[in-house]
Amino acid sequence: MILAASALLMALGYAGPGQVETASRAAEAYREAALFGEDEPDSEREAALFGADDSDREAALFGTPDVGTSSATPAAEPRGPAPSQPSTGGRLLDALRGQNDYLDIGGVAWFWAQMSDLDNTEFGGSRFSSPNFLDVYMDARPNDRVRAYVRGRLNYDPSIDPTALTLTGQTASRTRVRLDQLWLKFDVLRTAFVTVGQQRIRWGTGRIWNPTDFMNPSRLDALNFLDTRLGVPLVKVHLPIESLGWNFYAIADLNGASSIKELGGALRAEALFGPAEVSLSAALQKDRPVRLGADISLPVWEFDLRVEAALLHNVTRPFFDERSDARTVDGIELVDTVEEIEILVAAIEGTPVDRSDDWIPQIVVGLDYAVRYNDDDTLLFALEYFFNDAGTDLPQTYVPLLFNGGFESLYLGRHYLSAAAYLVGPGDWDDSTFSLVGLANLSDQTGLARLNYSVQLLTYLRLNAFVSVLAGERGGEFRLALRVPPIDEDLLEPAMLPAALASGLSFEPTVWQTGVTLVLNF
Repeated sequence: MILAASALLMALGYAGPGQVETASRAAEAYREAALFGEDEPDSEREAALFGADDSDREAALFGTPDVGTSSATPAAEPRGPAPSQPSTGGRLLDALRGQNDYLDIGGVAWFWAQMSDLDNTEFGGSRFSSPNFLDVYMDARPNDRVRAYVRGRLNYDPSIDPTALTLTGQTASRTRVRLDQLWLKFDVLRTAFVTVGQQRIRWGTGRIWNPTDFMNPSRLDALNFLDTRLGVPLVKVHLPIESLGWNFYAIADLNGASSIKELGGALRAEALFGPAEVSLSAALQKDRPVRLGADISLPVWEFDLRVEAALLHNVTRPFFDERSDARTVDGIELVDTVEEIEILVAAIEGTPVDRSDDWIPQIVVGLDYAVRYNDDDTLLFALEYFFNDAGTDLPQTYVPLLFNGGFESLYLGRHYLSAAAYLVGPGDWDDSTFSLVGLANLSDQTGLARLNYSVQLLTYLRLNAFVSVLAGERGGEFRLALRVPPIDEDLLEPAMLPAALASGLSFEPTVWQTGVTLVLNF
C-alpha cells in the first residue's frame, strides 16, 4: 500500500573531492543565473553544485537533464513557421516574433503502468495502476530581470474505481487538474532576488530522507522516478554575498494562511568553508512545530560525507504506545458483538501519547564512494542511515496512524538504512542507466530491493522500468496488511468508525512490484 508509487529514488549528484572546490567556485557565478534559468530550482545550492535545475538530481541518475523539467524544450528548436523570403510581410512577421521571443511553452507527459503482486493472491488478482500525468508550462521572460512562470498538472488514472470509498468515506476521481507552479521573479537593485507565488523548493542533503525540508507539507517519495510534489505558496527573498559564496534566504509561508497571524516564516543561511558547505535553517508557524535544521556536505578522503539534522518541538501529531494492539484487527473474522467492535475501535483509535513538550531529533548520515573502472565510466556506491526519534519501534501502531493521521511512508520507524549502486552509461551503453537499491526499516525488520533501468529511446522519449521485491515481517512498513470484515450498521454508527468500513476493508502485503514508464518531453 505504502509503495504504490513507482520506481526509484533519488537524485544523484556526485562530486568527488577534487570536484567540490570547482563546484564551489562555479556556485557564485550560477547564483544569479539560477534565478532566471530554465526552471525554478528546488534548491539554488544544489543547482549551483550540480549545474542543474529542479529535477536534475533525478535526471543525473537516469541520464538526461530534461526529464520532468521545463528545460525539456531545446533552446535551438525554432517555434512557429520558418522565416519567409524578404518582404514587407516577412519583416513584419520577424518583428512580431522578436517581440514575443520572451514566451516559452512546453511540457512533459508521463505514461505509467505498474503491477503489484500480493500475498495470498493469484496472479490474475494482482493490483494494477496507471497514474499518468501531463505537465504544461508557460515561461515568460520579457527581460533579464523579470520572469513569470506557470505550470499546471493533469492527473489521469484509468485504474481508479470512481465508485469505491476511501478510508475517509470519500470517492476517488480518475481525473484531477491542479496548479503546480505560479510565480513571479524580480530583483531589487540587482542585490536581492524575490520570488512571489507557488514555487518549488527543497532543502537538505539526504538522498532518501530530508528531515530539514521544512517548507513542503508532504515528504519526498524517494521511491519515485522524480519529485511529483506540487509547489508551495511562498514569498522568498534571496540575498547572495558573492565574494564569500554565502547565501541568505527569508521566506514567508502562505500555505493555509487566511489571516496574518497564520502566516509562517523561515530563515536559511548557506555558507562555504573551503570544500565544506554548511546550511542552517529555522521555520515557525502557528499551530505547527518549531523546526530547527542544519546540514553539511564535504569530502573526507575518497568519500563524500553528508549529514542532515532536524530538531522539532511542540509536535502535536498523534503518537501511539504499545497498548495500540492493531494486530488484532488482522485476526478478526466477524464483527457482530459488542466485544469485537470494542476491540476494533481500540485498535483503530489507538492510545495517544503527548510529546508536545519533547525536543525530537531526526538525523541523516550519508556516505558516497565512486569507483572509476575505466577512463569514462564510474560506479557509485551510496550508503545512508536515518535516525528518526519521531518514529516508533512498534509496528502495531501503524494502523492507528493510518486512520488518525501521522502515517508517513519512510518516516514511520526509528531506524532506517539504505544502500545503493548506480551505473550511468556503462561502456558503449551511453543512453542507459542501471541502479540497484536496498532499503530497510530496521525497527520492524522489513525492506525492499529494487532494480531500475532507464534508456533514452529517442531525442524526446525516454523509457524507465523497474522491478522490486519486498520482504520481512507481516504487518511491518513494507509488508503492511489489514483485514476488517463487513460491520453491521447498527454497530458501526455508535462506534463512530469510518463509513468505508461498513462493507469491510482488506489488503494483503506486497510481495513484488514491477512497472514501466514512457516520458515524452515537448
